[in-house]
Amino acid sequence: MPGITTEMSRKSEINFDSEAFILLFREVVEKCFGHGLTSQLNENQSKILSVEIEEKTGLIIGYKTLKNYSVYICEENDSKTINPSLSSLDTLARYALNAPFTTDAERLKFENHFPYWNNYQRKVPYKPAVKLKTKPSFIILLSGVLGVILLGYIIIHSSKEADFIEEFNHVDRESLETRSWKLISPDTHYWKESDKTENYLTLFTLDSDNWPESNQKPEIKNLLVRPLESSCFKAETHIEEFFPRQRWQQAGLILMEDLAFNSRALRISIAYNDFFGGFDSSPEIILQGVQTNGLENPEEVLHYQLFEILPESKELIRDNLRYCKLRIEKKGDRIRVLVATSSLPNAGLKEVGSFNFEFTPKYIGIFAIKGREKDTEIIPVKFDHFSLQELNCH
Repeated sequence: MPGITTEMSRKSEINFDSEAFILLFREVVEKCFGHGLTSQLNENQSKILSVEIEEKTGLIIGYKTLKNYSVYICEENDSKTINPSLSSLDTLARYALNAPFTTDAERLKFENHFPYWNNYQRKVPYKPAVKLKTKPSFIILLSGVLGVILLGYIIIHSSKEADFIEEFNHVDRESLETRSWKLISPDTHYWKESDKTENYLTLFTLDSDNWPESNQKPEIKNLLVRPLESSCFKAETHIEEFFPRQRWQQAGLILMEDLAFNSRALRISIAYNDFFGGFDSSPEIILQGVQTNGLENPEEVLHYQLFEILPESKELIRDNLRYCKLRIEKKGDRIRVLVATSSLPNAGLKEVGSFNFEFTPKYIGIFAIKGREKDTEIIPVKFDHFSLQELNCH
């Protein structure tokens, strides 16, 4: 991701002061949220913190990096190590110490000695011991046991937690297959680029479509699918910085009864549309739902305008497409579709459509296509998250 410093980008050969880092990170969390770090940050909290740091300092630490920091601090695992880059440590210190707004280029030119991290370290007596842990007492251990029992009871007697969560930290094909993903209709040239952005799965809007045509077989290239084991579920994916600008560029979720598109399928996607049957209208970005059944005529079951594309609004649209969430909920034959688009990562989902579709999908997938428009540009789509949770059908 351009401009983002990751932990692998600049591992420093320094005597890493883990105690100062832990205290600094706790201070950063408390400053952002108004309370201390009591457990590892969840995804939304990590994204909020990442945005807050960027807005206050002008510098970026990826939310997954921040989440990993919180895991390191909160997990009871002495063998686990972490090696933050000097730039990330300095960015955290700049946020904690209310440093002036800057940019990566300005810091590299004028402050490449990372003064804020050095100043922060001087405030903290160096201690090589790491995670502020104490030996647990019998009462604490007993409380933990009772807590586990209570948690198990709650899980059993309430709605299920997410059955599967994918953060796309490792997207090589072999690794994905160990997590029950299957790549359909591979395009090896573009699949080699699937890991081009660290901790994301990058697909491309390739020349393919499951919209039936007499002279083309239904196909979606580099379609990534996994099996479904329940008829009632909710599935969600997160896409970042996807701004479709040409005909039929789109990306989203698809449900299928078979992998060859010989039976019924339902795809829900964020898509570009400029086809209005000859009527004069501005292009739009829509949330589209399309049902197909082999070679039968498809049916558009959902067409919800997210944005009307006007020349003066393009940059605002781009900003509001920075974070996109797309969710499908299925209970029996009832389908519910929700979406969120925002410049911030924690926007709430909004229902944009619900309808009945009598089918029994066996697979769910994520995809990116541009239909069969030869002149439409192939653009990347960064998938950041996928989750699948079984729902009670009653």
